[in-house]
Amino acid sequence: MSNEQAKKCPYCSEEILATAKKCKHCGEFLDKELIAEKQKPKEEKPKKKKMGLGKVIVVVIFIFIMIGVISSILDDGKGGGGITNDKKDVALVCAQNKIESMLKSPGTAKYPWDIKAIYDKSTNTYLVGSYVDSQNSFGGEVRSEFVCEMAVKDPKNFICETDCKIK
Repeated sequence: MSNEQAKKCPYCSEEILATAKKCKHCGEFLDKELIAEKQKPKEEKPKKKKMGLGKVIVVVIFIFIMIGVISSILDDGKGGGGITNDKKDVALVCAQNKIESMLKSPGTAKYPWDIKAIYDKSTNTYLVGSYVDSQNSFGGEVRSEFVCEMAVKDPKNFICETDCKIK
């Protein structure tokens, strides 16, 4: 290299091109603008806030609580989650138990989902009427209509005085 085309690096004293912006030997920048740019602190990107495990757990618990509250509100305003031992429900269970005790194959009994119990204030009894599908002695499917009249004596233990007739 001739002197016109070469110069010495101010950092490592090796010979480099006169127009060089960076030394090929030590890697230092020679151009003043590049040096200033290199020394300038880089702008940091704003960090994305991460949701920690604790926050995720709190959100999940909140969602479950809200589901419970909404389901209890929608549960006919009872708020009991559907498990009650009121006398009407006890009367329905007592009627089904009595009917099954009268069937030839009680394990096959299928009741409709909309059985109703009507309360008679004058006699303090419930009247339950519907049908049951079950198998007869020969294994054939039979639909039998029934009517039960009952007085609920102990709702906690499902004890009733029941009089049922199957048609």
